[in-house]
Amino acid sequence: GNFSEQQAKNFLETYFNEAFVSLDLVIDEISYDMKLLEVGAGICIFSLFLKKIGFDIVALEPSINGFSNFSIAKKILLEIYSDINLEILDLPVHELPLIDRKFDFIFSNNVLEHIPNLKESWLGMVNALSLINGKMAHHCPNYFIPYEPHLSIPVIKNFPQLSKYIFSAKVKANLELWSSLNFISYNEVRDLAKSSNMPIIFERGLLAKAFNRVDADPIYRARHSSKFFLVAYQVFKKTHLYTLLNYIPPSFSTPMIFVCSRK
Repeated sequence: GNFSEQQAKNFLETYFNEAFVSLDLVIDEISYDMKLLEVGAGICIFSLFLKKIGFDIVALEPSINGFSNFSIAKKILLEIYSDINLEILDLPVHELPLIDRKFDFIFSNNVLEHIPNLKESWLGMVNALSLINGKMAHHCPNYFIPYEPHLSIPVIKNFPQLSKYIFSAKVKANLELWSSLNFISYNEVRDLAKSSNMPIIFERGLLAKAFNRVDADPIYRARHSSKFFLVAYQVFKKTHLYTLLNYIPPSFSTPMIFVCSRK
């Protein structure tokens, strides 16, 4: 890749840090008798960890344009931990049914917002779920809220070109990432679950959790150091509005975590 030593260190720190978010996402849902699938496993840190401690997990991470650094880091990590024998599926999410395998639990962390054909990919995951008690859990932004967390800039879901124009330098510096975004929202996820006849539960209080993470997590704080985010954080923290964040409906909060199942 084109990383300096410091950039490589920051890259790895970020994704090791995000592994804890993935752990929080799945910890109450998984058991050793389940067949697990991580969608968009990135550099496979978390899948390697779960496989190492005995879980039956497969990592799906297609080689796609715009994420070459993932591919390089993934290759290095898989070579270092080759003894773990983690199975990698190198195919788009919507092609999951082609492998003719079922999983008890499918999950992703900050992946759904990068999938170009969201409806087809959703169906791919649903069709790969076990017919009995199959369950999915996903963590991703809710772009109904006008904030883009990867670049820490405001964005209006239906008018992303406006942000591209106003924050042109930042967008151009991250153009491949920006181009991958589909600006997923709460309503889209709700409708996808409904179309699949799957009950869905959205976690509450995630906006408060995100602001709390600013204080507790220096790596997260550094990633969200834009004036837009920090001003909002200070306003909420210094007013009584902060205590209300736990009660904001998931539709008006970002990020979003949701669990849906065949039950």
